[in-house]
Amino acid sequence: MFPDAWPRFMYGAFGTISAFFLTWLFLKSEKRSVSDIGLVWEPGTPWRFFVGLLIGTSLFGVILLSLLLLTPLQIQFNPQPLKASALVGYLAFFPLSLMEEIGFRAYPFRRLNDRFGIRVTQLIVAIVFALYHVAGGQSIGGSFLGPGIYAFVFGLAAAWSGGIAVPFGIHVALNILQPLSGMRGASGAIWMLSHKESPAAGQAASPDTIGILMQFTVLAIAILLTEYYIRKNADKTIKIAS
Repeated sequence: MFPDAWPRFMYGAFGTISAFFLTWLFLKSEKRSVSDIGLVWEPGTPWRFFVGLLIGTSLFGVILLSLLLLTPLQIQFNPQPLKASALVGYLAFFPLSLMEEIGFRAYPFRRLNDRFGIRVTQLIVAIVFALYHVAGGQSIGGSFLGPGIYAFVFGLAAAWSGGIAVPFGIHVALNILQPLSGMRGASGAIWMLSHKESPAAGQAASPDTIGILMQFTVLAIAILLTEYYIRKNADKTIKIAS
């Protein structure tokens, strides 16, 4: 139905509308509104989204810097010109990321958190989020080591901020910066990662090994911060009760 550059954008746009409508139906059946789960536009929403962009950019920057310092990889400008279709592809990450945040970190996350607590909620949502990407065509390993791990980051951001603006910003930043730096091929990339011809001493580590280690480091930090979040909120509950 659409030109070649637009299917992903339209998929994200219709998916976002569908996710919001389905959320509204569930809330209506419970005689609640979208404001009850923080799924409304507020004066601070753009700022929280910007904070998410900064967090996502910083996280990606640390991972990229680790790859450049610890492996034989180098980053260079991509000689291929950026096509208009690539710009549409980057634009598509906004509705695609919003669709996923509404579908995974809004109503379902709140309901699970209310019933089981954030530890179990983080695990359930991470597994389902990874399986969703498997259903979308990604490999099982790539889905669990990528989206499955970052689901813990998005979920923690949603719990801490009380909405999806911050995780939405993190999500957009990570989704855009990966192809922008050539991690998903040369098409549409501004920079490209390539192997140095003669790597310096100490730079013999495999990029795949370092990449996996960084992913598990992100997971470990997200779990530790989740435990800190639980303890901090438990302390607040005790103070209020006393």
